[in-house]
Amino acid sequence: MRQTAGAEVDLRKLDEREAPVMVTESPGPRSLETWAKETQYIGPGLSGSTLTSRLVLEEGYMSYLRDVDGNVYIDFSSGVVMTNPGHCHPKVVQALVKQTEKLMNVHDHAVPNRWALCKKLAEITPGRLKRTQLYSGGTETVEAAFRLAKSFTGGTEIVGFWNGFHGKSLGSMGVDGTGFSKGFGPLAPGYHRVPYPNAYRPVLGAPFKTDDYITFLDQYIDNCVVGKLAAVIAEPIQGAGGTVIPPDDFFPKLKALCERRECLLIIDEILTGFGRSGRMFAIEYSGIEPDILLMGKGMGCGFPVGALISRDEVIEAMPFAKPSGGSTSFGGNPMACAAALANIEALEEDGCIAHAAKVGAKMLERVSAMKDAHPLIGDVRGRGLLMTVELVKDRETKEQAKEEGKQVFLKMLNKGVLTITPAAKLRFAPPLCISETLMNKAIDIFDEALTEVETECGLR
Repeated sequence: MRQTAGAEVDLRKLDEREAPVMVTESPGPRSLETWAKETQYIGPGLSGSTLTSRLVLEEGYMSYLRDVDGNVYIDFSSGVVMTNPGHCHPKVVQALVKQTEKLMNVHDHAVPNRWALCKKLAEITPGRLKRTQLYSGGTETVEAAFRLAKSFTGGTEIVGFWNGFHGKSLGSMGVDGTGFSKGFGPLAPGYHRVPYPNAYRPVLGAPFKTDDYITFLDQYIDNCVVGKLAAVIAEPIQGAGGTVIPPDDFFPKLKALCERRECLLIIDEILTGFGRSGRMFAIEYSGIEPDILLMGKGMGCGFPVGALISRDEVIEAMPFAKPSGGSTSFGGNPMACAAALANIEALEEDGCIAHAAKVGAKMLERVSAMKDAHPLIGDVRGRGLLMTVELVKDRETKEQAKEEGKQVFLKMLNKGVLTITPAAKLRFAPPLCISETLMNKAIDIFDEALTEVETECGLR
């Protein structure tokens, strides 16, 4: 860790052996000053990470972030899993600058880079998925998928999963399983939530057996779905739920259930897509073809863009396919298409996806090996560069160590690593370009922070 005037450091030339660079306590005085000014004018409902850190960030490049006090952090959040190839990746920046000088928005009129993006998405997604509708963000994309599923099947009801997160609009909150929807009711009718396969916190008996679960889900649909089922929506790896990875046979058998029930399987890759899991899309690990696949977050390297992709006969269903049935004011604008195309090219040309698989496997191995030395670690889960370390007060009861997690978050911040969640489920999601050296530095800092918190708690 280098102690110097961080504002003098060129992030593009920073020797990773000298990172992170901490000039002040975090948050520093300039961050706190700007934060105090902003809170007079901005709404209070910001993210937990933002409210806890009170950082004011002004520059980022690849795996680094710099705040207004000059502190340079190793980023272990990727802007909440968005800047997959790295902050301000030169290819994406150049594409956006070039497009800004030509055309920024023409509603949903065709532009040259839109068909190129849709063609590219058809090439990189599984199976027969080749028809894309573009949107401006995740929850808008989820809502569109629900309209499409209802159009194709004639069904009216949707099943989602506990600990799943799909957005904050009315329909997407109907399948919220994280608890976010509490207090915003009543929710829209026709939405259901059932347990998701979670080996660490099993609900339907341990060990989890996929065949037994599918039998339960069949019975749930028979007893609780009062109309025709339109779709089941699931994340291939739960993000906000804490990197929960189901058994290998779960999605093939869930897909078979959907086919028997004549409903669609919507796979939400808004968080896991574009290389995050070590594959272009995490559903590739299961070998199945979804009926609808959703994209966002890591699609535009931080620029707002979302998309759903499906096969011909599904996406052409009425009334979704009628004029304005699938359109949106900002979706598929020339800027978003430029960013998304450049983002995909950067991932492919830089070898980010294979790199994420390699570095992620080493990170998972290393953090898993730390469990014996740290009584607060209850479980470690990860795939690619998406990881959760779940902290517990007691390994037998599995009571979550929420306050301890917050303290680990703050200590890591003061040592130069920004993570996602100041909570019991510590989520690590660095840019896919992160070097093994920087990854190990960040994990060293996590080890130190966790040791300090355990000592303060009397666990050492």
